[in-house]
Amino acid sequence: MLLLCFIRWIMLPLCFIRWIMRSLGNLTRRIRWRMTSEDPDYWKQPVDCGSSDELWLDRYKNVQGMLSAHWIKYYVDTVTMISPFQLGNLKPAGYELTLGPSYYINGRYKWLTPKRPHLEIPPNSIVFVSMQERLILPHYIAARFNLSIQYIYQGLLLGTGPQVDPGFKGVLGCPLHNISNQSIGMKLGDAIAKIDFLKTTWGHNNPTKQLEAIEDERALYLQAQQSKSDAAPLFNASKLWREPIRGYVSNRGSVSSSIDSVNRELQTFRKYGFTAFIGAVVASVLTVAGVLYTGLGIFNDIKVGRESQNDSIRKLEVDSQTDRTAIQSIDARMSRIESILQQEVSQPAIPANVGLEGATEKADEQP
Repeated sequence: MLLLCFIRWIMLPLCFIRWIMRSLGNLTRRIRWRMTSEDPDYWKQPVDCGSSDELWLDRYKNVQGMLSAHWIKYYVDTVTMISPFQLGNLKPAGYELTLGPSYYINGRYKWLTPKRPHLEIPPNSIVFVSMQERLILPHYIAARFNLSIQYIYQGLLLGTGPQVDPGFKGVLGCPLHNISNQSIGMKLGDAIAKIDFLKTTWGHNNPTKQLEAIEDERALYLQAQQSKSDAAPLFNASKLWREPIRGYVSNRGSVSSSIDSVNRELQTFRKYGFTAFIGAVVASVLTVAGVLYTGLGIFNDIKVGRESQNDSIRKLEVDSQTDRTAIQSIDARMSRIESILQQEVSQPAIPANVGLEGATEKADEQP
């Protein structure tokens, strides 16, 4: 119990210090952005947004399909659909969006400035970029955007094929994947994506007189909340004017390409793989040498044992030959003794009247 209390007493100040450091980091980043950029809050809602009834009232319902350059310019003039607008980026049926200042790479938010306008996307990596233009889409116009073809041929791919719903207001952002083996560069203000606009049938589902009575967009959303009709829903008001990238990236952890981590592991393997291979070869050679040395030792032991056995066998053979010679000598003596005994048995008995002397002399005469 005391240990738990001690751990809590230690952890609370640490958590508080971490919160303070994070807050100071965010404040420092905001100050740096304001010092290095003309307008770090360019993505926020302008003062005069939502005042034109063209945002919800389609006065040209007969114009359907993809909008041409003429109609794009018309909605730019009436509802500020694209801001800032450059006439040179206007295309026959679309508009070229340019690279904005904020981007996110390797878990860090960064900022492009006129003094530091260049962005380098490393090979096999992912980066989240923002656009420089604010979009204000009427509730009857949808949009789609995709990456410029020049970057696609360099190996850069757009992470999604996004559709922008009618009523969107804010700055677009998107993930870019560099699937090539080389860095891809771009700079602040470069045209990186193309967007086109399409009319929807939203105006046909809502009575014109009812829409004409609406004073501003707040009243439009209030009427949509109170209405129980089957009219098309409006864009979610809580998602309007969100900060690009930061307003969408999850706080659960940094987002980075898994290919990059695999590439680092592969480079590490290439760096240390040869050393590991040499070590494995040396270990194998030493193992084989140890086995051979052990085998040679066993062979030598067997050889010495065989030589010792051969010496013992030779010694036994010599001893056996000696024994055989001794046995033959004993056999010869035994044969001679038997011969003497047979001769003595075959001689006639000594007469009784023969004296001891005569018998002794006769015995001495025997060979």
